[in-house]
Amino acid sequence: MRSNQLEQAQHPVSPDETARMIASLQASQLSPIQNQDQANSKQMMVTALRQPATRQWISGRVATVLSQYFASSVPTEVMTAIAEDWFDELGEYPSWALQKACRWGMSADNEKRRQKPLPGDIAARAREEMACVRMAERALRKFNPKPTGAGQPDDERPRVSSTAASDILAKAGFNPKRFGS
Repeated sequence: MRSNQLEQAQHPVSPDETARMIASLQASQLSPIQNQDQANSKQMMVTALRQPATRQWISGRVATVLSQYFASSVPTEVMTAIAEDWFDELGEYPSWALQKACRWGMSADNEKRRQKPLPGDIAARAREEMACVRMAERALRKFNPKPTGAGQPDDERPRVSSTAASDILAKAGFNPKRFGS
C-alpha cells in the first residue's frame, strides 16, 4: 500500500475535513447549542474526530519520529516492545491529534525538541490538541444532560447528611481518619 493510500485508510475523514471540523468546533465554543440539528452536527464531528488511530498507523508514525534520532541497531524484539509501549500510551488518540503532536514535538515551538520524545510527551500534546473536542462534548452534555437518577436534576436530589454518610461508611467497614483526632 502506498503512503497516500495508507494515510487515507487510517483517517475516518480527510485531513482537510478534519481541519474544517476542528475550526468549526473552535468557532462555536462561545455560543451554546441552540437546537437538535446543531447538536446532531456537533455530535457527528465529535464522533469522527474521536476515532482512534489504528495500531498500524501509530507504529508507523512512531517509527518515523524515532528514526530522526540516532539509535544503534536494535533487535526486532526490542523494537516490538517499544512499539507496544507507545501504543499503550497513544492508542486512545485519533491520528490527526497524534500527527499534530508529533509535528509539534519536532518544531521550534517545543523547547525540548532536541530530546527524543517519550510516549507520554506525545500523549500530553495530543490531549492538548483534543481540547476543542472535549469542549464540544461538554456543550453537548449541557444541551442534552443525562438524567441523574430517579428523574431528578442534581439540585433537586435529596442530600445525605454527614452523619448518615458516616453510618454508611462504617457499615461498609471504612473508617476514615479525621483531622485533629
